[in-house]
Amino acid sequence: MKNRIMIFIVAIATGFAVTAPVCAQNVEKRMNDPVTIEFKNLDIAGALKNISNMTKITILPGTDVEGKVTGKYSTVPLWTVLKALCDSTGSTYTIIDDVLYIVKLAKDGSKPAIAAKEEEKAPAKEQKKPCTEKLIMLQYIKASDAVALLPTGIPAANLKVLEEQNAIYVSGGEDVVRKTEDYISVIDVSPPQVMMEILVIEATRTAGEDFQFGFAGKQDNVTISALPATSQLDIRSVDFLPKEFSVMLRASISKGTAKVKANPKIVTVSGKEAIIKTGTGGYYKDGATYPWQIKMFDYGIILRARPWVTASGEIILELHPEVNTVTGKTTDNLPEMNRRTVDTTVRVKDGQTVTIGGLIQEEESLTSKKVPFLGDIPFLGALFTSKTLSTTQKEVVIYVTPTILTATRR
Repeated sequence: MKNRIMIFIVAIATGFAVTAPVCAQNVEKRMNDPVTIEFKNLDIAGALKNISNMTKITILPGTDVEGKVTGKYSTVPLWTVLKALCDSTGSTYTIIDDVLYIVKLAKDGSKPAIAAKEEEKAPAKEQKKPCTEKLIMLQYIKASDAVALLPTGIPAANLKVLEEQNAIYVSGGEDVVRKTEDYISVIDVSPPQVMMEILVIEATRTAGEDFQFGFAGKQDNVTISALPATSQLDIRSVDFLPKEFSVMLRASISKGTAKVKANPKIVTVSGKEAIIKTGTGGYYKDGATYPWQIKMFDYGIILRARPWVTASGEIILELHPEVNTVTGKTTDNLPEMNRRTVDTTVRVKDGQTVTIGGLIQEEESLTSKKVPFLGDIPFLGALFTSKTLSTTQKEVVIYVTPTILTATRR
């Protein structure tokens, strides 16, 4: 303690400007700050004073630190300048209690007593770690996403995202760089991909008939059975399609009781949303007076699906189907839309199919038949004419089949 007081008093006596100290941790970090400074045959005390004024770091030289220094430094780390000054004067620097001390080395090159005593008092004090830097390239995830996943123990100030290269530039102590590398190696893994096959079918029936496309009533079969007329979408079944599904579909198509509206396939990464749109878009004028705004609307079937592959090999499927139809126009000539949606989350096995149904549309048609010539006779023609009112119902059914892509399936 006496040695420290003596050095402190002598430093002030030499005309040293003592600035407000910064915390030792910040001094450690600031040793890598770039410095541009020049000395021309300047006394070491004056050189250290200039550095102190520039960096706002308290620097106290020992009474036995003497000599003239000359040098020019341009954008080099602060520790480089200090090391050069110390080497030219046979001294060294150490950081103790928020203060940077410049002390003379002993003749045998050992550390001075003040530094040795402080090390004895704080043996657990972390030694200054050399600063290093590294560019870490990512293969499977976005660099910006990876930074958000890093633990709080890695300072954000030490990281920089290079979006064009999909890389992270990290700087700091070797432990920080190593910790960042280790963590990224854990999270930067190839995510599984999921292929989703979407089949949209329109099944038709007449009054008093069941929807004959499909199979009746069992959970282990795909069903488009006779249900009360409804305008709501719902989940009909979650299971594997039976082997005879394609045969039944072709037979229903040939009979005219079924029509394939769309059959797209899309591949997405686990956890990422895929959007499938089947339909058409239209335009309308929005505004009562000129200039009007031309706006676009979509109608048809829109399916948003987000698959998540679990560790057990199952798939958690978030589904948001939406069916939009144009029902007419308003008095302002704007389209009237009938929108039906459902939000659901189901768990399926690899290759199982989710069946979504419930969108039933009913159409009435009047058929007139008459006997040639006789049916055209006024008043009497009604006796030779027959009219039939028939009702036809159409149901849109959506099949979603997710499959996990493997090396053999790609």
